[in-house]
Amino acid sequence: MSVKFTSIFLLAFFLIVIGWSFYVINADYSSFTGKIRTDIQPSQNLTSTFAPETLTELTLNTGHPSEKNKTLHEPTTAEEADAPLLPIPLKLLGTDEIQQVALLEYEGDVRRYELNSRIFEYDIFLLNVQMRHVIVEYEDKLFELALDEINLLQQQTEKSKDEFLSMTPSEIGTRPRILEHIVTLKPSQFIVDGMIVSEGLNPSLFAQAGLKEDDVLKKVNGLDIMDSDDMQEIQNLLKTETSLELIVQRRGKTIRLYLDIPSESLEFTN
Repeated sequence: MSVKFTSIFLLAFFLIVIGWSFYVINADYSSFTGKIRTDIQPSQNLTSTFAPETLTELTLNTGHPSEKNKTLHEPTTAEEADAPLLPIPLKLLGTDEIQQVALLEYEGDVRRYELNSRIFEYDIFLLNVQMRHVIVEYEDKLFELALDEINLLQQQTEKSKDEFLSMTPSEIGTRPRILEHIVTLKPSQFIVDGMIVSEGLNPSLFAQAGLKEDDVLKKVNGLDIMDSDDMQEIQNLLKTETSLELIVQRRGKTIRLYLDIPSESLEFTN
């Protein structure tokens, strides 16, 4: 009986030792593999450390079909900021948004350029002209040149307006180039949000628009005639718009009037 009990005791002891060994081995293995995973994680960030720097490119659409899907180039690194964006230092001296021409200067040489012109015999092309800046293209990238001084082409624009003011009704026809071809505006100290209108240089345009003497004109195509910048924009859009929406106050009521401009007005050139 004692021999049998001893055999059972030894067998139980043997099984306990084997179970404990498996437990220790499994714990050490888990600790080992966890350490490996911890050691590997930092190395995963090495690729971002050595990734090449890239340039920021902003999608730009200035309204011309040739400019869609192109980008405006902007440097992001210090070296790129110091590097010239264009092969030559260009200076913008003047813009004419209506005629889409720009006055550019390079090393004292001043030239006037139209759209898609090659600038100073370099592969730089004029793509768009705005009131205070232009967009040029070089090596399939778009660059902006800003006007930081007096617009030297502004005087020429004023001279053309004087020429428009001297036009006769028959010369104006159904194609107004400036607001004065349609109405004569008179400010009043009693009206702060518009101007009193009377017939312009071509009375037939005044009547065609449905205007009446002493109407108060407030807006043209959503632009406020009492705002100087909006007023300049109104004069600019008259050469390209085919329809004008006039917001008018008449006898205390606000009404909308419309003037259709024939499409052939787009063919007019100075």
